[in-house]
This record gives sequence, C-alpha cells and structure tokens, in this order.
Amino acid sequence: MCVTSKSNHRPNHALQRTAPRVTARAFCERSDIYICGVSVSSTGGHAPRHSPPSLSLGSLGAHITAMKTQRRLLGLIAALIHAPLIHAALTVDSFNTSQGPLTGAGTFNSVSGSGILGGERDVLLSSFPATSSFSIATGVLNLTQISGFTHIYATYDGADNSSALSMGLGGVNLLSSGTAFQVALLSTASSTPHAHLWLRAYTTASNYSEVHLVLDSTNFPSTLNIPFSTMDSFGGGATFSNINAVQMEFAIGSGINMDMHVDSVSIVPEPSTFVLFVIASSFVCFGRTRCQFKRCTQRA
Repeated sequence: MCVTSKSNHRPNHALQRTAPRVTARAFCERSDIYICGVSVSSTGGHAPRHSPPSLSLGSLGAHITAMKTQRRLLGLIAALIHAPLIHAALTVDSFNTSQGPLTGAGTFNSVSGSGILGGERDVLLSSFPATSSFSIATGVLNLTQISGFTHIYATYDGADNSSALSMGLGGVNLLSSGTAFQVALLSTASSTPHAHLWLRAYTTASNYSEVHLVLDSTNFPSTLNIPFSTMDSFGGGATFSNINAVQMEFAIGSGINMDMHVDSVSIVPEPSTFVLFVIASSFVCFGRTRCQFKRCTQRA
C-alpha cells in the first residue's frame, strides 16, 4: 500500500487513540495522511461540506481488496486479448512491389519481390475491355473499368512464372499467424460501385476453401475480415495449416463505371470466444464492486 505523509502529520499513537474517519476523495483536499488517493483524517471531525460519504476503515479495506482483485482480472483480460497478437500477421500482399500498368484480355504478367506470399505475384487479365486498366503502384492495387466487364486473377503459388495454378507455397501454416483473411479496401470515386471478390486457399487443386463477396458502396472504404471458418469448402476443403496456393479473383459489374483500390491482404488473428466471455464477466464483476462500494458509503 502506498502511504504518503505530509509535514503536519500526527504520531501513530494519536491515530490509535482517536477513532479515525476516512473520506473518499482525491488529493484536492488537505488532510493528514493519504492512502492510495483516499484521505485519512485522524481528527475524528466531520467531512467538509459537499464531500463524498465517509467510510469506516473496515469498509475501506474491503473496497481496496475488491479493487486489487479487479485490477488482476483486467490484467488477465489484457494478456488474453494480446496473446494471439504475439505472432505477427502474415502478409499475403502488401502491394509494395509494383506491377503494370496492364491492359488487354488474356494478358499475363508475373513479378517477384518483397511483401508477396511465396515471393511471386501472377496476374491474369481474363476479361478485360480496352478501356479498363490494371496496375499496382505506391502500395495499392488499382483496377478501373469504364464500360464492359472486367475480370482478373491474382495468384500466389510460388515461383512458377505461369498462369496455370500450381501448388508451390510448400505447405504454409496460416494458423500460426491467424484465423482470418483481412482485405483492406480504399475509397472509390464511383457513385454506384458494384464489384465481386473471390478469395481461395488451396491445400490441393481439388481441396480448397473459398469465399465470394459482393461489394457495394458500404464496403468502400472498409477492412474486410473473413474468418476461415466462414469459407465454403470444395472437395475436402482447405487444411489451413497446409496451404500451397492462395488466389484472389476480382470482377467489376458489367457496364459499371468504377475504380477499385486494394491496400493490402493479410492473415490476422481473431479474438477467441473465451476472451470475449472473460471480458463480459469482468464488466459484471466491476458492476458488483461499484454496488458494494455504494452500499458501504451509504452505511458509513
């Protein structure tokens, strides 16, 4: 317990002879001894006008014990919340490695660099009107369509320099970094955006998991968190501790004049159900502590 004594304090035997009164207020008032922000007056006099109700030493001791218990609980909650974050998020693509501009249906381009899962990004322009454009620059993926229908693939399957899907990541354990994909979308100048995003994780070519998202004005800008558990399974589904390819597929709605910008794609952790339960329990305990303290002050 932290005790700070002022120069005009009374001897300890004086405190023993006089029944002390405890006033629950901060350091803003003059008093003899301050115990952890609560003033203890040995004079036995009445508390100043408009001051909070006084407490007996027994009630104060019980309250301090409850506060210590609460602090320990909050410390445990903080540890549980941050425990999953000990492992750094895994970057699928930071888009710091530039690519393009690319145009023309059927165009394939591959680049190698940092911030790319597997070290290589393979881009295929599947359906691509002459007025559409694709580029990656200054850390952002940019896809623009004026008319027609634009459809592209970005694949991360190791260093193969091929548009064909291969299983070249060597069995990456995504679960060591998190339990969800995170896609950061930036704002768009389009007044009526409408786009599609498919995200796939492959263990083998026939065993993979996929999510299909339809994006509208509510998604630009936003950060999409896609838990592995919400993805659809094909074949036997992906084993997220053994991933050999990741693929993103983008499409802009037919005839939509739109620009689409993606800031990053990564693997991130999620708060566990247990942590959320402990957080809820702490609020219940905190409420009980406040009620007990209020009853003590009313009785004192």
